[in-house]
Amino acid sequence: MRIFLLILLLLAYPLVAHALIIYGIPNVAVILLVSLGLFSVISGLFKGASKQPDRLKMLIYGAIILWGITNLVTSSFQVLFVPSVVINFVIALVVAASLRKGAMPMMEMIIRFSAVAELPQIIIREARILTIIWVVFFIVMAIISLTLAIWTNLATWSLFANVLYFVILALMILITHGYMRVRYRKLGVPINWQSANEMMRMYSSLRKTERNKDQALNRGQDE
Repeated sequence: MRIFLLILLLLAYPLVAHALIIYGIPNVAVILLVSLGLFSVISGLFKGASKQPDRLKMLIYGAIILWGITNLVTSSFQVLFVPSVVINFVIALVVAASLRKGAMPMMEMIIRFSAVAELPQIIIREARILTIIWVVFFIVMAIISLTLAIWTNLATWSLFANVLYFVILALMILITHGYMRVRYRKLGVPINWQSANEMMRMYSSLRKTERNKDQALNRGQDE
């Protein structure tokens, strides 16, 4: 349920922001973005009672809030460009990190969540290639968004960043999913596709396990 609400919020903000920009009231979109930043900071601080808030996220949210307030005072809207560019670059970095030596590529991890048999080497190699393709995709989307922000008007940028981007993303997901279904059926590897919510929980659990191992290793080296 939490993942569903997060996805719904991520989809709702760009559409609402685009509508506000088209109707000539981008300042309201800035207010909306600042409000979301404040909500994220407050949520992180309240969560901090039982779990230390992510300092990097708090820093990013704080920067967006301050930049947004500055834009409101100066009647500008540059802060609206930040989520599209930063989020894509951050996702690209996270996915690229799964390609480092000793780590499991993101696409291989997703396939292993759903595979009911041991993966052959050919699928493992292809999963790495698919992961690289996704890294390139997010970098290209960030560059296009940044380029449009610099060289075109706000409405044109918003049409791409807040509308077309999600259409392209959905097509990428469908193409990747369709390729894997057809390809793995031909290779005789049965796939039991898990729900997105369950896959996210499994991924978070795996990431937590990896971080605990790294922390334990670092403590052992310090001792």
